[in-house]
Amino acid sequence: MRKSAKAGLDRRGFLKSAACVSALGAGHFGISGVADLFRHVVCPTIPPERAGVSRVPDRPFLMVCCGDSIMWGQGLSEEHKFTTQVQGWLQNQLRQADGQLGRPVKKYVAAHSGAVIAMNTPEDAKPPLPGEIPNHYPSIPQQLLWIARPQVQADGFNATDVDLVLVDGGINDMNFVERIINPDPTEDEAWVRKWTNERCVNYVRDLLLPAAIEAFPKAKIVLTGYYPIVSTQTRLQPLTELFRTHGLLGRVAGGVTQKVVEILAAKSRWWADESTKGMYNVAFAADMRDAGWPRGELQPLMYQLGSIHFASVFDSAWVPSSAGVHSSAGVHSASGVHYFNVNNCYGAPDTYLWLVGQEDEVGADRAKQCYQNHLNMDLTCINANMGHPNHLGAQHYAAAVIEQLTPWLQTWNYVPAPTMTVHLDPMPSQTPDVPTTTTAHAVDTKTGKAISGKVIIVDGSPPTQHQFPTDVPFTYVFCRTSKTGNNTAADPTVRGIARLRPPLTNITCARVSVFVHGYAVSELFGYDYD
Repeated sequence: MRKSAKAGLDRRGFLKSAACVSALGAGHFGISGVADLFRHVVCPTIPPERAGVSRVPDRPFLMVCCGDSIMWGQGLSEEHKFTTQVQGWLQNQLRQADGQLGRPVKKYVAAHSGAVIAMNTPEDAKPPLPGEIPNHYPSIPQQLLWIARPQVQADGFNATDVDLVLVDGGINDMNFVERIINPDPTEDEAWVRKWTNERCVNYVRDLLLPAAIEAFPKAKIVLTGYYPIVSTQTRLQPLTELFRTHGLLGRVAGGVTQKVVEILAAKSRWWADESTKGMYNVAFAADMRDAGWPRGELQPLMYQLGSIHFASVFDSAWVPSSAGVHSSAGVHSASGVHYFNVNNCYGAPDTYLWLVGQEDEVGADRAKQCYQNHLNMDLTCINANMGHPNHLGAQHYAAAVIEQLTPWLQTWNYVPAPTMTVHLDPMPSQTPDVPTTTTAHAVDTKTGKAISGKVIIVDGSPPTQHQFPTDVPFTYVFCRTSKTGNNTAADPTVRGIARLRPPLTNITCARVSVFVHGYAVSELFGYDYD
């Protein structure tokens, strides 16, 4: 029987020690006899050294905010920005070193209007303009690595002390106004989705999240998403003013009509859906890479699930809420709060966005700053609040972020999470390449009450996540065979009988866990054997 190189345990011993929290590891059914041993997994409280938590440090909770105008809070006074609302909520939820609620939360903001992800060394080296003034630079990776991190260090903290990073980006890299708020009928759904992936999702994957992880390696990260600007409920007059401000009226012969609204509503919906789906998947993949997955073919993975979360403000069937519930009106949180829908887009009856010419709380200061930076004739500077979340929009962004932070409170407060008992009925087949239809059930270990969550299966290379609700049958091939070629026949350095050794046949089982909000952090693990 193989041993785990890291833990020094044999397979059965490793699984017995690792079968905690909500995990249903692939090892529960991959080796003869293990299936019966782990038919019912009782998850004990994770010790601090295993759960990645420590006692509350005697310092403020450190929170970093980097990104574009939405993260900055365009047009809003400090107390109404969604990052400030999140800061206040955290302070009321977090315990101090003496156990009392009310831990101070120190916020560092490097976000600013107009910021892009793509870096430009000469431009990034220039001093930043005031946050209300649209400007591509400093880029968001620059904000993370060379503005926010030095600010933290200047206050006597280490980058590894940072507890939370809120980050967004990608919309400005797309040249959103030119590409999406543009009724060019030749830019169809395939084109919009392709452009969104190339200039937004891929930039988040390849540049933004790696910079956040590098800058603050021990922080939890929340990546926030975007919303559709225009919907079918957008009124003609507000949209006409938006076109006039951006100099787009000349592109619509006959003015802004309902047909133009329909074209832009479709493009906005495609953009929001593709960016939401893409960034959700990117956040998950970055989370797994940050965990070091995979760590080698013989080393089972022990990992605290969820160091990077995605906060959605758009109704997309690709993005599950914490309750796994979706509706046409919006993605619902566990508390039933819904986010942006067709009535909340630009110029709609219940808009969550500032309109052109609408007075905001910092408009006078922004006008002065535009003048001081020789942009007083630029309507997009004077009206830079247009299309950005107003008070209602900021409240919904705060709600989306808070939903993603809630599962981490127990870690930050060093509160042992309740435990649960999990089982699969029936147990998956131990025969490789054979699909099994099974159902995952979870109950509170103390009360015996059934609890609902989701089954998360991680499989393939690169890792792909599959999700299924608990208490609902689903079908999956849990173990698969794969050949690892010796290639000895083609290797002239190999001599003798070794050249005749056949390729190895490995059986790889997926990493499976059951995740329930409010319960102890799940661990993922799996294995290969031949």
